[in-house]
Amino acid sequence: MVKGDRDPFVSIIIPAFNSEATIKDLLESLMLLDYSKDNLEIIIVDGGSTDRTMEIAKSYPVRIIVESRKGINVARNAGVKSSKGEILVFTDSDCVIPK
Repeated sequence: MVKGDRDPFVSIIIPAFNSEATIKDLLESLMLLDYSKDNLEIIIVDGGSTDRTMEIAKSYPVRIIVESRKGINVARNAGVKSSKGEILVFTDSDCVIPK
């Protein structure tokens, strides 16, 4: 970046449904990103999980939206509507993001 430029605000949108086994690894990998936390928001859109997905997610600095049983496309769109980012990033709850 050119001196004086700032990092753009980034919204990471994650649809999740019964992701207890994988959500922690994803969130841990996001916490390790080399990007200003002041310019980053993580939005989890839960599809009505019946396991510990939301309990795990609540232990991280994330925003949670509930869109029970409406599908992944509705979840992504809800995340977009709620986001503040200049850049939107989509990932799934069973991914791990490299540094």
